[in-house]
Amino acid sequence: MSNDITFTESSGNIFADLGFDDPEYELNRADLAIRIAKLIRERSLSTKEAARLMEADEANVSAILRGRLSNVPVDRLMSYLALLGQDVEIVVQPAATPLTTGRVTVRTGG
Repeated sequence: MSNDITFTESSGNIFADLGFDDPEYELNRADLAIRIAKLIRERSLSTKEAARLMEADEANVSAILRGRLSNVPVDRLMSYLALLGQDVEIVVQPAATPLTTGRVTVRTGG
């Protein structure tokens, strides 16, 4: 019996590794949802309390907390973060390499 383990190194984006059509978008949604979940957890909010603050249905908040994001666009997640007292900043700047397609990324602080 062989103990050889083979693996493939990640690209840094699990959604790209899994072959999603728009992996950067999916990663951004996941990062925003993780931030929302962290805020809710840090404040010990119930789903009902979080939904009230986020001006959302409890079912939507529950879906976000469970990572079910297929019906939640990035702009709605950003709105939820603002309603939870977070500043959301969008910065537009030239791509790192001139004449290439730019990237959209999410960076969370704190």
